[in-house]
Order: sequence, then C-alpha cells, then structure tokens
Amino acid sequence: DVVATKPGGLTASEAPAVGRPLLLTPPIPGHEVGNTRALAAAGAALAAPDGRALREAVEGVFAAPGVLAKLAGAARRIGRPDSASAVAEAVRAEYLCEAEAA
Repeated sequence: DVVATKPGGLTASEAPAVGRPLLLTPPIPGHEVGNTRALAAAGAALAAPDGRALREAVEGVFAAPGVLAKLAGAARRIGRPDSASAVAEAVRAEYLCEAEAA
C-alpha cells in the first residue's frame, strides 16, 4: 500500500510509476534531498526527518481516513510507467534513424 524507504533515485521513480506513495527516511545530502522535496511537494510522499516522525507517519497513513488514497492518487499523477519505453524510443529516433539515413 505504501513504500517506506530512503529517497534514492530508483525508488523515487519506481514507486510512483506503479502508483505507490512513499514514506521517506532522512535523505543523504545531494540528489536525495531534491527527490524528497519533489515527492513531498507533489503530495506523493511524506518526509520523516527521524525515526519517531517515520513511526508517526506510518501510523497516520493507516489511521487517518483518506490519507493513503490521497498520497496514492498523487503518486499515480506523477508516475510515468512508460518512461523506459519513451526514453528508448527517443534514443532510437534520434540516433538510430540518423545512422540508418547516413
């Protein structure tokens, strides 16, 4: 129903791609900070700055009516389940078609 994890790049993209919201542990400085901010701002994640906050977030997601559904809806809106195919097609169109024409 919900993914509790650190905000690494793969999880930050894969969970929304399948419509799963995230409960995020404290990020490692760098890209994980950006992932946390983006996912939380989109409404697809709750960011927990420490273990206590993570426990409270887990309890809140399952205790408060509608919270999980709202997070999941936001995750589905930002998720891109077809992103790998889209990138592969863009590369093929840009590079392979040019090579074939030459």
